[in-house]
Amino acid sequence: MDVTVPTTPVVLGWLPTQTVSAPWRDLKVFANRMYVVADGSGPHGLQVFDLTRLRSPQPTLVPTDLNRLLAHTVDVMAPLLLVRGIAVELDLAPGATAPFECDPRQIERAERDPRHKMALVFRSYLGQSSKWAIQGDASRKGDYQIWCGPAMGAFNEWVRGSELEDYTQRRVVPVGMNLLWGGAVLLRVQQLRTQGITVPPEAARIAPKPADFFKEG
Repeated sequence: MDVTVPTTPVVLGWLPTQTVSAPWRDLKVFANRMYVVADGSGPHGLQVFDLTRLRSPQPTLVPTDLNRLLAHTVDVMAPLLLVRGIAVELDLAPGATAPFECDPRQIERAERDPRHKMALVFRSYLGQSSKWAIQGDASRKGDYQIWCGPAMGAFNEWVRGSELEDYTQRRVVPVGMNLLWGGAVLLRVQQLRTQGITVPPEAARIAPKPADFFKEG
């Protein structure tokens, strides 16, 4: 993708999937290879792409407004197939514009400006993706997104070596109790330090406790 001119991005090469489509993928590049995985996408597996195939591509102009996007062929813009569905919903489905009704100017502008309408479509999808996951909407299972940012990496590092390192052992109650207990201990340590009491550093190194630790009695 060439984004030298942000308003007119150009696709410099296209590597079609060899397994199944996915709304979200994680990519890592090493040397001339790109390694791709996806969560919740069935038999997606690990895909490896040869990036040297992109050295002599035929540039493709990326649609920059909704009308052009919807008119574009699915073969060229396969990852946006899902967005096509959301765009149709924004146009036709009752209540699809509800997220923007608090500011009617957004909808009015979208009717005049296809680019702004496309921006609202993307915003709508981003917001709905977490809502579908929270509500457990099975028809949108492929679109589920749970936002955690760097917190997940920090949590994985914290539970390393404990029973919570195995993600299959992570349940709401033990995870929640560990976070509450650990937060309470750290708060107490900070309170003691603000009172001028010397607290050894190891007191603030809180290791996760097993589920039995929090059982009553």
